[in-house]
Amino acid sequence: MDRDKRIPYEGRNRRLFNFPLEIGKSWKDKFVTKGAIKEYTYLETFTALGWEEIVVQAGKFKTVKIEYKQSSADEPAKEGKLWYWYSPDAKYMIKCQYEKSRYWDAAYDWELTSLELKK
Repeated sequence: MDRDKRIPYEGRNRRLFNFPLEIGKSWKDKFVTKGAIKEYTYLETFTALGWEEIVVQAGKFKTVKIEYKQSSADEPAKEGKLWYWYSPDAKYMIKCQYEKSRYWDAAYDWELTSLELKK
């Protein structure tokens, strides 16, 4: 937000969710970042892989596992992957896990530690 004016988010993962999430569904997007010297364009691919029941610090959840692939439009052979677990009950991401590779500058796996659902 810029005072009273909404500014659309144009960064990474802006289309992480493309409802309805159907198993096997894939969708694509791209985003641009501005470096000190030039702009960089990144390509994104999202795929709903399947249902998984996972246990994290916040509890046990039935989730849809989503694979995220990112590559540079300038160097499409270089690609990084990560996975998100989305819970329809919590209406939130429960966990994120990065592929261990040199693609990501700083990658930190995380999981939900607590959640209180309001009735």
